[in-house]
Amino acid sequence: MDKSLVKDIIIPIVSLIISIWAIIKSYITDAKANKLSEENTKLANANIELEIRNLIRETRKDLDDKLAKFLFLKEKEKKNSLTQDEKINLPICEKQLNNAKQEYLNAYEEACMKYIDGKIDKERFKKTYVIELRNIVGSVSLKKYIDSTSSPYNAIKKVYTEWNNLEENT
Repeated sequence: MDKSLVKDIIIPIVSLIISIWAIIKSYITDAKANKLSEENTKLANANIELEIRNLIRETRKDLDDKLAKFLFLKEKEKKNSLTQDEKINLPICEKQLNNAKQEYLNAYEEACMKYIDGKIDKERFKKTYVIELRNIVGSVSLKKYIDSTSSPYNAIKKVYTEWNNLEENT
């Protein structure tokens, strides 16, 4: 076999085969990495959604507990049957109720910020929270927190407007 044949034909063919194999291997590795990355993103988003759900559930439970305690004391106040300790605790309960309302709204505000930032599945988020957000924005007891000009709940208002402004969505 002539050395020039090896040098001119076989070495370039072997190099070409090795290059093609490297390109295919690289493509397969990239595809696997992209799939793994997508799965990790979905898992991270699912974890964020679960954290949001748990936070909302916890703040709702706390709000319900504080509201029940406050309403119980207000009912006793109407009947003039408050004990001295209950008279002292009534304003404290009212402050705790207001704090619980704000924590509840903060949970939704955080959820809406994640929605706006695209960190969660927007379609699933809307299906899950559209009625709840409508109830929050329409709630008489929460209106003073949402509607004030200095309201910190801009993400709630933005998402609510996006979902409920019929002129923009048609």
